[in-house]
Amino acid sequence: NTLKDARIFTTAGSEEKLELCRSLGAELAINYHDQSYADRITEKAGKDSVHVIIDFIGAPYWKDNIHVAALDARIILLSMLGGAVVDQVSLVPILKKRLTILGSTLRNRSQEYKIELMDRFWSDTSGLFQNKEIQPVIDSIYDWKDAEKAHKRMANNQNAGKIILTGM
Repeated sequence: NTLKDARIFTTAGSEEKLELCRSLGAELAINYHDQSYADRITEKAGKDSVHVIIDFIGAPYWKDNIHVAALDARIILLSMLGGAVVDQVSLVPILKKRLTILGSTLRNRSQEYKIELMDRFWSDTSGLFQNKEIQPVIDSIYDWKDAEKAHKRMANNQNAGKIILTGM
């Protein structure tokens, strides 16, 4: 499978963010305040249909992630914005579906690793950026003197895309 063959399903908490996801190619964008994403994905794609799950939320999504995961699926945990502790975890579906569960973060990586990763990323994707096949999603731009306002926007989950500080 290539990325172009991927069917993208995503969650967000507002219609504005859902529309942004759709405009970026999401086939299914689900408001997590209004409905169970696992139910919607099952309706759209069938039972046990998701092969790669990238999760920034953590504990509140655990059960539904396991539910929608396909045989040999990968669940990649990048953050735990919703919580870090999952109560009453059954290992049965993990074994039955032969799931790979991976945790990753850049926080505890060395500066050298991060530099190498960025260099490799730019080497692999610079042409795509230059041809505008991919573009960064920029929510807003603040002068660095207004960093507190920018941080407040992010802390209140108002941004949809990156917040940029300028003037440094």
